[in-house]
Order: sequence, then C-alpha cells, then structure tokens
Amino acid sequence: MPSGNLTVNEAEVVKLIAEFLQNRTLNISMLSVERETGIINGIFSDDMLFLRQLILDGQWDDVIDFIQPLISIEAFDSKRFQYVILKHKYLELLCIKSEPNVMQNYETTVDEVVKCLNTLESLCASKEEYSNLCFLLSLPKLSDHSEYQNWNPSNARVECFRQVEPLLRPYLPIEKKDEQKNQMSCNDRLMQLVLKGMLYESCVDFCQQQATGGQGGLAYSTLLNDTGFSDADLSLLAWLQCIPFEVFSCPFEQKAINVDIRPLIKPSLEASWSEQILVTPIKPKMFPHSAVPSVRSRSELMTRSLNPQFDGLSSGLWQGNRLEWSTPPSQNALSQSMMPAGNLLNNRDPMLMSMDKLFSEGEVIDTRASISEELKGSPRVNLSMTKVPAVSIGHGYLNTGHIIISNLYMFVVCEISFQKLLNSCN
Repeated sequence: MPSGNLTVNEAEVVKLIAEFLQNRTLNISMLSVERETGIINGIFSDDMLFLRQLILDGQWDDVIDFIQPLISIEAFDSKRFQYVILKHKYLELLCIKSEPNVMQNYETTVDEVVKCLNTLESLCASKEEYSNLCFLLSLPKLSDHSEYQNWNPSNARVECFRQVEPLLRPYLPIEKKDEQKNQMSCNDRLMQLVLKGMLYESCVDFCQQQATGGQGGLAYSTLLNDTGFSDADLSLLAWLQCIPFEVFSCPFEQKAINVDIRPLIKPSLEASWSEQILVTPIKPKMFPHSAVPSVRSRSELMTRSLNPQFDGLSSGLWQGNRLEWSTPPSQNALSQSMMPAGNLLNNRDPMLMSMDKLFSEGEVIDTRASISEELKGSPRVNLSMTKVPAVSIGHGYLNTGHIIISNLYMFVVCEISFQKLLNSCN
C-alpha cells in the first residue's frame, strides 16, 4: 500500500476554532482570534465583508452611510435595518454614559443618546418597544436590566450583524469564484472531528488489544489522553484493506453511542465596557480591516473633552461653535496651551469669574531646598519661591478647583435634561 499524504491547513484550523467560539457566544475571544490571524470564518462578498467589519468595529454612522444606495430599493427593508443598527448604537451610548471617565465628554455623550433615541422613535415597530428603550434611561447601568444582564459590546456587535445579514444578502451576493475559493466551518465541525478522533483512537486500541490476545472490551479514549503522533499511521486502514470483501457483507448489529457533551459554564465578566467600546481595536494589515476608517482613539476623545469648540473636527477647523470662555479664533491650538490665564478671563460669565477668583491662589512651595543639591556644579540658576501654576488643559491655565465645579455644574444640567426626557417618554 503506498504511503498516504495528509495535508492540514492551519488556516482552516483557525476557522474551526472561530466557529466553536462563536457558537458558544465567546465572541470576545473569537474576535481576538480574527484580528490576530486575519482569518474570518465565513463566505461573504467584499461589500458584505466590509460592512461586517464596520459593525464589529462599532462604526455605526458609517454603516448607515454605506447602505444609502439601497434605501431607494422598495424591496429592501431599510426601516428594519436602521432600527437594528441604531438600537445597538443606543445601547453602547448608554453603556458609555453609565461609566463616565476623564477620557470622554459626558455632555456630548448625553446629546448623542438623546439624538439616537429620537431617531429610534420613528423606527420602532410599536410604542411599547419605544417605551422599553426609554425605560433603559432610568437604569443606573445597562446590566441592571434582565435582558442585558450579560451584555458586552463584542457579543452585541456579532449579534447585530447576524440580524442584518439576511436583509442584505440579496443585494450583496457572493460571486461564484469566491464561493468556490473559500470554505467555512459549520455544523460544529470542530466537535465532529473531536468525537471522530476519540472513536478512532478507541478502535486502534481495541484492534491492538485483540491482536495481542487481550481480554478487555472496547474502552473509549479520553479527550486529554496524550498518545502523541506515534499512532498516527495507516496501520488500521491497512488492516481493513486486507480484510476479504465478504467480511464487509456480513450483517452486524447497529449500535448507538450516547455522547454527553457537557457545556462550558462561563463566569460573569467584570469590565469597563465603555473602555472596550472607545478603544481603537487591533487591526491586521489586510482587507477588510485595513479598509475600515480608524475609530477615535482615547487620546482624541480626551482632546475633544478639553477642546469643545473642535468637537467633530478631525483637522481642528473653526466652525463658529466657540464657547464664550474659549480663546479667539485668531489664536491657534498650540498658543492656547501656553497662553496666561489672565487673557482668558475677558468677556466671561460672572459666575465663572467668581469661581476663578475663589481658586485664584495656589499653594506656595519652597523649591530651593529640594533641588539645590542637584544643581551644584551646573550653570547658575536664580532660585526663588515658586508658585504652583494652575493646570493647563488646552485653553490656557485653569485652576483645578474651577474644573471640578464646572464639571459638577455640567453634570447637574445633564441629569436635569435626562429627567425631562424621561418625563416626556412617560
């Protein structure tokens, strides 16, 4: 019998693992495997693949823009599509709102939540459905709702694509060459191979036992029983080929085996999901990841928080939405971080000026004693009592106390807005 040649493609093994993880809603791990290997278990057209990646990256506005050409098609259920997309965007915004931190602009998040909810009102199938979405606003956290108790953005985004993919399939078809070229793992193929491999090992052990005069019966192999690759030969197949043809025609009793697959018990996850939503994901340098526009980094979100007049502008252009206390448009962004605080206080709201006056005095620290030893032998430096400056946050030197009170003031205003929205929903 000629020696066999068995080829195993590791890329296909990755697809087996990806399907196994997705079937068990372990999508955080599945997406990590996808991003690190660049391998996607699925057969999609390039357009569908690109749209899928937009959804998995949380680029909700880009998703809506991408399907604009389909809205004019009467058969396309654009209302259902937009509802699914905006609902998942709304849930993520609620998650971000419930976990405020310095990396985000709380007031901007609130505005986005209200805007998204208003849009959803016309897309909801019923008034009750819209009321349920409004009810989520009253919860401290999204996970306090029983339906979203184990919610996380990775699972939600994968589920979002699963819901909209059938709506788009007729309009983003797969080309025949792509269908023949690509294969995907389905029907829990990994578990199929695991069970068949265990039965094969059991048959090999049983045949060897019978050939050496053993008295034991058939014993099933265990999954973690390491037999190595020494038994990975064609001995069993060679023996079967030597059996006379008449043996295969002998009647036999058909038996069934009970396979008890014990499901994985997943622990509850504790994480700051808002950070997962806002962070820029890992991207392999290949399609479709490389074609998807980059999401805002956390550092950019902080810049937005500290430079409200530049919100929504990637190049820092001036659009006239300047706050009363911001610098004049003639001054560039670099000069804002270096400008003395005195120039900022002109033409300001009296309430803000009173807060500046309240926290105008900084702590005085004697720097001579702490660094005089280090400056011995260096050029002469004039050391004096140094006054700690206020914190520089992009618009000039603003006092820390001012920032705290301003943020508290904004928080109260936002909470009042939310209360009004809840009352209108009720």
